[in-house]
Amino acid sequence: MSRNMIFRRDIWTELIFAAILISSGLAHGQSDRSEGPWGERGDVPIAGDFDRDGFDDDLAVFRPGPNSWSFDLDSDGDTDASTRMGPGDEGDQFVVGDFDGDGYVNDVGIFMASGRWYFGTFSYNPETGSIAWSAPFSGITWGLRGDLPVAGDFDGDGYRDDLGVFRPSNRLWYLDYNFDGSTDRRLSPWALSGDLPISGDFDRDGLSDDIGVFRPSTRIWYFRYSDVSWSPPGMTGGPTPGYVNA
Repeated sequence: MSRNMIFRRDIWTELIFAAILISSGLAHGQSDRSEGPWGERGDVPIAGDFDRDGFDDDLAVFRPGPNSWSFDLDSDGDTDASTRMGPGDEGDQFVVGDFDGDGYVNDVGIFMASGRWYFGTFSYNPETGSIAWSAPFSGITWGLRGDLPVAGDFDGDGYRDDLGVFRPSNRLWYLDYNFDGSTDRRLSPWALSGDLPISGDFDRDGLSDDIGVFRPSTRIWYFRYSDVSWSPPGMTGGPTPGYVNA
């Protein structure tokens, strides 16, 4: 068989494969659902269980200009509640977790550029349609300017009350298991500067102890799975006792 025929066969095979990807939607990363438009340019989004129905399916956006919060409690593209009494300021970053251990992911951690954290809870009243903010937790200082925060169940105790930060400058990940301002785990370099970190239960083992990143330059998502013993593939490194403030 001539080299030209082999070349043509390989090209034809690649074209068929590409056609399969396009027709199946895999080549485009198709969405399962879309809603909206809802929100405005510059809004900072989070998701949680703010109506306490047991599902982390509620959307919220922080709007830096008026320092206001809007909530879509069934992710249908409509505002169900809003308040100007919530937390946040220009440049703050937010994570959502169950920091009070009540079983609902409706608590918010605010990470400021100074490395200061403070925490609170959004409480929704379905009878009045109002939502209120309270801050019953003590603040902490942990992390550095430029760190990117996440929250999850990194110690595997069943509560999404642990903090983490990805530090782009050295590509290290730092974890604080009980949001007390001390580093309980430091992971070896993974991901790149410019990546945006997330956390969740990506291996579907029932624990939100996995990390991932979105790489804007390629629009690719990368994930690292974990377990209770914290030995995710490709990551090493043990606890660093007394290592405070990341």
